[in-house]
Amino acid sequence: MPRDCVVNLDHLQTVTRAGIGALITTVSRTKMAEVRAALLFALGF
Repeated sequence: MPRDCVVNLDHLQTVTRAGIGALITTVSRTKMAEVRAALLFALGF
């Protein structure tokens, strides 16, 4: 991303891949691991 941004994980909804639309950006493996850890914590795993 050209500037700092955030991901809000307060409300999650599953959708089909076709329903996602165009790719906006990608994140590093490290950042994705942090997102995964936050999701697992929020779900009680």
